[in-house]
Amino acid sequence: MLTFLLALPFLVKIVLLILLVLGFFKARLVLTIGECRSPNKLTEKTVIITGSNSGIGKETAVDLAKRGARVILACRDLKRADDARGKVYDS
Repeated sequence: MLTFLLALPFLVKIVLLILLVLGFFKARLVLTIGECRSPNKLTEKTVIITGSNSGIGKETAVDLAKRGARVILACRDLKRADDARGKVYDS
């Protein structure tokens, strides 16, 4: 079935292998990285997010709040938590 590959020069085989590996990495990137595309509404759900005043926790809190969840921000610093709360519920 793939016997034509045996007739190809070594360098061409290496290039094809590299392209195949890069294709798999690109597919993995497209399928696993990005924003949540779930259409599910989270009304009447409560979530507690630790570290929600910055980074991934903050972005998660914003997304869950947009989808209707009651979000509890668990932060160590009260001032930063107040700043994050404003950003989470304003967006």
